[in-house]
Amino acid sequence: MTHSFINIAAPLPRDQEEEAVKALDKLGNPLKGAAKKAIDALGCIHFFSMTIVPGDPDYPPYLVLELSVDGEEKAFLKKLAESAGEHFEPVFKLASDYGESADLASYWRSHLVHTGFGYLDVPGVAHTGTPGMSVERIHKEAELSRVVTALFKETPRDGAALEVLERVREALYKKKKYEWAFTPEDAPLLHGEKPGSLVANILSRWPGFVTTFLWPFLLIGFLISAVMILPDADMDSMGEVLGTLIKLAVMMAITGGLLSLIFIGFVYTRLRALEESDLPDDTPPNHAKLSAIRMREDIAFQNHLAGVSILKTGWVRQITIRLIYWLIAAAATAVYRPGFLGSIGTIHFARWFVLPGTNRLLFFSNYGGSWESYLEDFITKANFGLTGVWSNTLGFPKTSNLLFDGASDGDRFKRWARRQQNPTWCWYCAYPDQTTARIRTNAAIRQGIAGAATETEARDWLMLFGSNVLPRTELQHDNVQGILFGGFGPLPHAACLSVRLPEDPVKARDWLAEIAPQLTYGDYKPGSQSAMICSLAATGLRKLGLSESELATFPHAFAEGMAARARILGDRGENAPEKWVWGGEQNPVDAALLIYAPDDAALDKIVKEETKRLKKHGGAPAKTLELATLPPRGTPVREPFGFVDGVSQPVMRGTGRHRPGTRSQHIVEPGEFILGYPDGLGTYPQSPQVPALADPANDLYAVSGEWPAQRPDFSQSLAPAARDLGRDGSFMVIRQLEQDVESFHAFVDDAVEQLNTGACPLNVNKRWVGAKLVGRWDDGSSLVRNQYEPATNKKADARPDNDFLLGKEDPQGLRCPYGSHIRRSNPRDSFTPGSEEQLDIINRHRILRAGRVYEEDGKKGLLFVCLNGDIERQFEFIQQTWSIATTFHGLDGETDPFINDTGKESRYSIPMMDGTRTITGLSSFVTTKGGEYFFVPGRQTVRFLTRTR
Repeated sequence: MTHSFINIAAPLPRDQEEEAVKALDKLGNPLKGAAKKAIDALGCIHFFSMTIVPGDPDYPPYLVLELSVDGEEKAFLKKLAESAGEHFEPVFKLASDYGESADLASYWRSHLVHTGFGYLDVPGVAHTGTPGMSVERIHKEAELSRVVTALFKETPRDGAALEVLERVREALYKKKKYEWAFTPEDAPLLHGEKPGSLVANILSRWPGFVTTFLWPFLLIGFLISAVMILPDADMDSMGEVLGTLIKLAVMMAITGGLLSLIFIGFVYTRLRALEESDLPDDTPPNHAKLSAIRMREDIAFQNHLAGVSILKTGWVRQITIRLIYWLIAAAATAVYRPGFLGSIGTIHFARWFVLPGTNRLLFFSNYGGSWESYLEDFITKANFGLTGVWSNTLGFPKTSNLLFDGASDGDRFKRWARRQQNPTWCWYCAYPDQTTARIRTNAAIRQGIAGAATETEARDWLMLFGSNVLPRTELQHDNVQGILFGGFGPLPHAACLSVRLPEDPVKARDWLAEIAPQLTYGDYKPGSQSAMICSLAATGLRKLGLSESELATFPHAFAEGMAARARILGDRGENAPEKWVWGGEQNPVDAALLIYAPDDAALDKIVKEETKRLKKHGGAPAKTLELATLPPRGTPVREPFGFVDGVSQPVMRGTGRHRPGTRSQHIVEPGEFILGYPDGLGTYPQSPQVPALADPANDLYAVSGEWPAQRPDFSQSLAPAARDLGRDGSFMVIRQLEQDVESFHAFVDDAVEQLNTGACPLNVNKRWVGAKLVGRWDDGSSLVRNQYEPATNKKADARPDNDFLLGKEDPQGLRCPYGSHIRRSNPRDSFTPGSEEQLDIINRHRILRAGRVYEEDGKKGLLFVCLNGDIERQFEFIQQTWSIATTFHGLDGETDPFINDTGKESRYSIPMMDGTRTITGLSSFVTTKGGEYFFVPGRQTVRFLTRTR
């Protein structure tokens, strides 16, 4: 459907201006009576207005009729004159050139104002905010929207989004009146911005710029080139003719280009001089005229603005007004979303044009909302466009370089705009209760009924009812397993059930389908009685029926499994996989259930139920590890060596922990931990996927790269797109780390002895040595900010601090040694003190920790649990490059003081002002007893994995 912008300007005798105003006012704003019925019956006029452009000593007043209609201009005018001419003709009979025997349609055609950008055109530009939408379609889809909304409210919401949509479709199809809604119809107003930058897209339209503005200089260049080349040219053969034409073309391009540059430079220089001499007009608007305007505003959801400005004199302004119209049109068609000017989408129809034969610049706009909100949108979002146009008119706020300043001076611009505005005496709107936003929503509802075929599209469609589509960059919390948002602290009792799944995929899927309703998604909700998290190893996914080609889309580290990565992780000697209790070849695991409960009885009940469920389906528990009970709320959690744990955690943007005031050094993007979202570089990390044919039930989301730039837009179905198996999921690392508490404390005693004796004795105690090994005091306070004693020595209720910068505040490691556990685990800005870039680099390697302490057979340890979007870049990088690297931060032959994988005693350096002290005799205080890499699937992936394939 094409729209026509029809502009008709009729001169009035000076003594008839007041009479014309009365005639228009009688028709009404909004249009009323028989005239409105006649226009409604046509069914093709979106908006029209009739206004009076006041006369002055130089120009007579004009009656201006502007219409926004469906279809072609020529046929429409005849139809309008036949249907509603009796209402319009009395007004036009007042025109100074309307003859007694005049035919109204013919008169209109003879007074049409057609616009363009060229030197010979009447300068003007038009904009439609609802491209492709006819009046009939807008009405039909508004009615459909009301019906579908009512059906949606009555529809059960259980199940997937696609299932809910199908129920609504079934109910709508029974209403035979709306069968047309099931036929897809494109809606351009739902499409997104064009790819590429604003500048690049506009530059790509250079041929149009040349043919519009630079053709005179190319013509001159051609004539000059012809005079210089043709008289002496040899034209005896085709080769010589061709060579002459090539010379002529090159010469013309060079000459025309140089002339164009000289002209552009001259115009710019002249423009800047004119801008310097321009004087803004700060006269307040006329109160009487403003009252007449206000009486006719805010009657419907839309308003109409009629502005009349006076063009500045001179040829430069004749060029710049055409140039800015060309730029607006180029941006609207080559860059912006259809129907939008930049990010402004509240305009239904608008136009600028110069009244032929005068210095009057007219502006008509049909827009949604109030005048104040409309002007504020332009001031804050698109002031350069308004400045570019109206800087060519008298009294406009002072501008710079045609596009800048001007309208950004908001208060002065609004006073100027009110002075230019004239009352809209007669105005018609075909759909006074429909804003552009509502029209887009109605179109999307209809589009979804006809074409939404995937879970991605169905969820977008559901959000059209009283909400909005969640940007793909924002977390879909209810699809992400809850451990990504916290460690379930309010549930102090927990256990880890590591399992082997049945070999039969049907039984494995049945097991997963049974536990699926018990899984916990989203932020933890206070009052929940329990929580359960399911994670699957590569072998578990294979047993659930994923093919080898589908498993090949998972990262190599995950597919290999933790045992195969022993050398990278430093798992040798006593830590070697062959000595593990679980997770190695001797006792492999396919899945792990993390279970959380409020008390021992509830935990024991759930563990027994899940064990029974597993065995019922042919699986078997590989290891059940009950975790230590957390201390009361508000009491710090301490790991077995006696240090407060869990102090330093990254804060994922968009989660409950991301609060105002959070230091930027701790904030990381969701894509660093959860697949399907942008990471810290703004890119979407590679995610496992399956072909569309493998997901006939459309459980999974389409891969992010296939999503339309603007949503919702169901015109290009995502049904053929590959499915994102990883979206809303994460990779989990679980390691059972047994801690030799007795040996650690014995070593600390020995270290105190070493430091307090010898050639340069100190006077330190166990607490100080332990803090130097960890990098924090045992109460969690940092050595960087608390060099000599723990914070709780000075203030009993002091909380652990975490906002320090290791490099900027302790560049030499005199407070927190280079080799300390926390400096290796999260170096912050240590490598490049004070560098924000360094912090960003380090944040690429952060992990979310969710482990808990355990005690088994009298031996204590930590069930280390962490989540990451990329096991190699995050967990393995920390372990290999920082924790067990003997050359970390320039050290020589030292590892993390708690992880000694060398098989022999190690040493540890403590920098001091008078020279580094070295303590020896470190052995391994932590032993790996088991572990595996797991995938934590999102809700839709769990649903997909339970399907028969």
